Amino acid sequence: GCLIGCLGVCAAGFIVLIAGGYFVYSQAKNVMEKYVATTPADLPAVTYTQEEADALEQRFTAFFTDTGAGEASRVLELTDHEINVLIASRPEAQSFGDSWIHVDIEGDQLNGEISLPLINFGWPDRYLNASVGLKAQVINEELSVTVQSANIKGEPLPAIYLDAIKEENLVAEIDQDPEYREFAAQIQDLTIEDDRLKITLKPGD
Repeated sequence: GCLIGCLGVCAAGFIVLIAGGYFVYSQAKNVMEKYVATTPADLPAVTYTQEEADALEQRFTAFFTDTGAGEASRVLELTDHEINVLIASRPEAQSFGDSWIHVDIEGDQLNGEISLPLINFGWPDRYLNASVGLKAQVINEELSVTVQSANIKGEPLPAIYLDAIKEENLVAEIDQDPEYREFAAQIQDLTIEDDRLKITLKPGD
């Protein structure tokens, strides 16, 4: 359903927005050639069964719809593997190709690797290969996702670009989508800890 799609948009879109925003800015500065690659990066493959993907979808959907359960049910924990499965199994994510994104959680750090085809930006046969560190949280009842670190083609993103990107909330762009708003309005807290993404719902009425 749309809730799973929202999660896919959030998890994948966080990293795509970094790549896309940086691409546009860099192209304007005529430095993009330094950072694009002619071959995609070799990202870890996400392996899963259809049964596993279906079970995750059911679990995720039940979490947001079963409001009559107890306090413990208000917290959903997802490993990086489960996030990768939820992303990979979404049709909208597959439109970028196989193994173009991989999420990794280490302690309280959310990291992502991408190999984004740039054909939609007018660069056929070119890829933006990047790794980023993200911070996800809820501020004033609004979801916020910001960049903490970034590497393009194995090189640290220059501070002049990174400092500008750090100021941006990467989910602001999709904040106007009604389905996303419905999804986000239910969340009280969002944390990364103990190698897991933890989502806490607001108390039911």
